[in-house]
Amino acid sequence: MVARLFWGEDRSGAIGGASLEVMDRDSKKMRGARPFVFCNIRAGTGVETVADFIVSKVDCCHSDGPSRIMERPSADRQKMSDSQEERPSITRQLAQKGLISPPLVGAARPGLCTDCGVSRMGAGQDRGKACGRACQFIAPDYPAMEKAVHGRAADPDLGDERFFGVIHSMIRARLDPPAEQAQWTGLTTALAAQLLEQGHVDAVLTMAPHPDDRWKPVPVMVTDPAALAHCRGMRMGYAPLLSLLEPAQAMGYRRLAVIGIPCQIYALRALEQTLGFERIHVIGTPCSDNTTTDAFHHFLSLLEPDPDRISYLEFRTDYRVELRFDDGRPPRTIRF
Repeated sequence: MVARLFWGEDRSGAIGGASLEVMDRDSKKMRGARPFVFCNIRAGTGVETVADFIVSKVDCCHSDGPSRIMERPSADRQKMSDSQEERPSITRQLAQKGLISPPLVGAARPGLCTDCGVSRMGAGQDRGKACGRACQFIAPDYPAMEKAVHGRAADPDLGDERFFGVIHSMIRARLDPPAEQAQWTGLTTALAAQLLEQGHVDAVLTMAPHPDDRWKPVPVMVTDPAALAHCRGMRMGYAPLLSLLEPAQAMGYRRLAVIGIPCQIYALRALEQTLGFERIHVIGTPCSDNTTTDAFHHFLSLLEPDPDRISYLEFRTDYRVELRFDDGRPPRTIRF
């Protein structure tokens, strides 16, 4: 198979002066009956077709069956990934909001993997090999990681460092007025937007809601500060954020901001020196639980007879779950 790549928003060939009609004609002439496919890397068009073709050829070359490196996701894991048919549509819908959503490749490891995205990194037999040294749950070394990032390990005798790790300063802040549809008044996305506006980073890696499910996370790259408004709010479910690192590098982004939860950030810091980026800024957020989006929907159904109307959920420090609704009802809290 031959993959012919184009970077425009459509097949007009306007970008770069190339004529895609000529490319199509030449491909048919030279390839004959052999397959070829046009790929738009930014929109995700055709990429899964090429990936599936490569996987099928690698698998068939193993006399003892498919290699574990190229193993397809289990049925349960597959539910968490968008199907090949719907992925281009999702990419287009997010692109209309200024969000770049490259197609996902690879899969989470079987078992207790939280799918931070590292298992999807690498090519061929190297895919997922970084998990052993990056995963927070396999062989974590927090003192060494803290020393590498902060210059010293956390000191349990320094009050809050026993609970929060190394602290340079602790500030309590909020936006006033709060941003619409934000989880913590919009502070996280506002910080990321400032990094873009002031030229400190080329792109922000974060999560956006799936077009059909406000709670389902979709990894996205953001280069327009205004587009971060579409990333406000909490998502629930496994989210391979770090799978964006290789596409970001391929697109020429050298300075990144990454908004992520602990298992993602630990893995990012563990691999940071090998990734080749000029600078990585981290905006860390808490992790409430490791679960699938489907399981979270079940949880919501136990809290509320009409769970589709829940627009906000927060596990508060007073051991209550706060719920807000999009149908005008007042917020309510539930003890847990």
